[in-house]
Amino acid sequence: MKLQQFEALLLQASKEANLQQAEMYAERSTSLLIKVYNQDVDAYETSQQGGVSFRAVHQGKMGYAYTEKITEDSIPFLIEAVKENAEVLEVEDETTIFTGSTDYAQGDFYKPKAAAATPEQMITLLRNIEKEIKAYDERIISVNYCQLQQYEGERQLANSLGLHLYEKGNGLIVLANAVAKSNQETKTGAHSAQIHDITTFDWQTFAQQVAKNAIALLGGQSLPSASYPVILENKAAVSLLSVYTNAFSAEQVQKGMSRLDKQVGKQIASSVLTIIDEPRYKEALTQTTFDAEGVATIPTTIIKQGYLQTFLHNRQTAKKAGETTTGHAAKASYKDTLSVAPHHFVVQQGTESFQKMMSTITNGILIHSLTGLHAGANSVSGDFSLAATGFHIKDGNIASALKQMTIAGNFFTLLQDVQQVSNDVYVGFGSVSSPSWYLPSLAVTIE
Repeated sequence: MKLQQFEALLLQASKEANLQQAEMYAERSTSLLIKVYNQDVDAYETSQQGGVSFRAVHQGKMGYAYTEKITEDSIPFLIEAVKENAEVLEVEDETTIFTGSTDYAQGDFYKPKAAAATPEQMITLLRNIEKEIKAYDERIISVNYCQLQQYEGERQLANSLGLHLYEKGNGLIVLANAVAKSNQETKTGAHSAQIHDITTFDWQTFAQQVAKNAIALLGGQSLPSASYPVILENKAAVSLLSVYTNAFSAEQVQKGMSRLDKQVGKQIASSVLTIIDEPRYKEALTQTTFDAEGVATIPTTIIKQGYLQTFLHNRQTAKKAGETTTGHAAKASYKDTLSVAPHHFVVQQGTESFQKMMSTITNGILIHSLTGLHAGANSVSGDFSLAATGFHIKDGNIASALKQMTIAGNFFTLLQDVQQVSNDVYVGFGSVSSPSWYLPSLAVTIE
């Protein structure tokens, strides 16, 4: 059943049941994942997920219910479940549904060419990529995985106050990982990309980058463990910032789980850092015109030249703080409670190229990637100790790969220490995009 049809039937049924402030929030997604290994199709997996959450006021209290089945048969269940839930609540819920914003941005996030990609085209592309990776250099001994995912998602929010919102998006993501070997040393390298049109995708350049990423890590050297000038490469910067986006959530602040409490209007970062949350960043994996409460989404400046401008709010946190919502109500899935989350943090780029930034370093380190982010980073205190891969920078150029490293520090201190950002923005698949960062000093332990 189409979401629009389900919405009309559910809201009509809620009206007939004398429910007040009725709201439906629905999500539905489909995915096709294909993997190729040694030219054979190693996996062909389809999935479909989704469901609907429903809330309404019954006997003065807001009741909640959800179901995975978006069918007409589910409507009586949702109506009765909301009533039963409201009747057993001991504390009155002050939550209200939203009447709607004055203006909503126009957004068409559906890519017909991505949707038109056939399984046969996807398999051919993956075989070509795998073959090109292996042919690039004799040191490439295998391709661990080579996969392509075609996805499509839609969501809808509607309520009894006349609000009706709907959007749909889709895309293609390709990911490959190769193993390089020299003497007795082996290293892996990966690369990923979004594909808007499978017929024009430059798969040869993509495949070569996978191979290059693996080969570049061979021949790792060691350096004395110390504090070095460090460039946090764009992908590594994205990984690190992603761990700490919750620190900017008003929900976390109000729970006492953010070090940024009472810091709005104060300088918390270097003057070279400006971060804007962009709900419709054109290269991002997902884009949106409304949040999980139906509030219109707009670009929100979080940090401007080092100064904290605002926290991210939904309507509940904004009311508690005496502020206005920033349109950041979020749900991990349709059946989860409302929370606060960023849409897409974009660290604004600098004017210098990555190479120009690196040319100023006589003896330093380039951090290429980070691992152990959840175990090694405390999102509240800001302390981190993370495994890293990277390279030795000598006289402005990459001199060699380095053996396994660990970097340690504090994220909030690091924000203040950033001396420069380059112009090489990497668009992350999650909620962060960033250029590379230059840090004059960071503690690095090298094997």
